[in-house]
Amino acid sequence: MATHPELETVELDNHHSIKTLHYECGAFQDNHSWHFHPECEVSFIVSGSGTRFVGDSIEHFSAGDVVFIGPNLPHCWVSDDQQTHNEMMVLQFNPLCLGQTFLDAPEAFILRQLLNTAKRGIQINGDNTLQIKHCLNAIETSNGLLRLSHFIRLLDIMCNAKQVKYLASELYSA
Repeated sequence: MATHPELETVELDNHHSIKTLHYECGAFQDNHSWHFHPECEVSFIVSGSGTRFVGDSIEHFSAGDVVFIGPNLPHCWVSDDQQTHNEMMVLQFNPLCLGQTFLDAPEAFILRQLLNTAKRGIQINGDNTLQIKHCLNAIETSNGLLRLSHFIRLLDIMCNAKQVKYLASELYSA
């Protein structure tokens, strides 16, 4: 793995403000090395296991793992050698995609807190992981306002998740 993360350009098409990806590969590191981007990212491991790098955090990952990564936080998943089938669902979005006015609303206070703490990377555990998987599937297969409503539901689930773990140390800076 490179010592300096590479900037990844996240390209959104003209019809979506959020990007969904679904990777199936022999090894996650074959598709993406140590990298960062200005967008937020939600990652759900469908299958596979290995080592997850987020900022200065190095931990094991396995199927069902959910991580929310804030802007410009370097990250990479390295699959175990014995894993021949790895699958990951990813959602990427600009933290201002809903607009500053939306984020400034009193009802969005908890979302502002989530976006702020995501600078360290957040692992979400417990019952919320299955809900997050369902939201990611719904976002991937829908369009228009329905897609945005599923996205807002996903944000709400992450905002209200009780079983969370911060990944990068408080002192880590990208």
